[in-house]
Amino acid sequence: MYYEASNGSNRGFAALNTGGKQRFYKVDVLTGKATPVGDFPSGRQVVDVALPLNQN
Repeated sequence: MYYEASNGSNRGFAALNTGGKQRFYKVDVLTGKATPVGDFPSGRQVVDVALPLNQN
């Protein structure tokens, strides 16, 4: 989860294995709804995601 204090926004992200593919999702932290953003390269297992601070 990413919290931006300047405007009070929360953003959640997840790397999940769904349908046999590694995918990246944006997650609504209030409802839990996950929206697909894209796929990771096949044959790669993603177990963690790190975001630099001050991202929009």
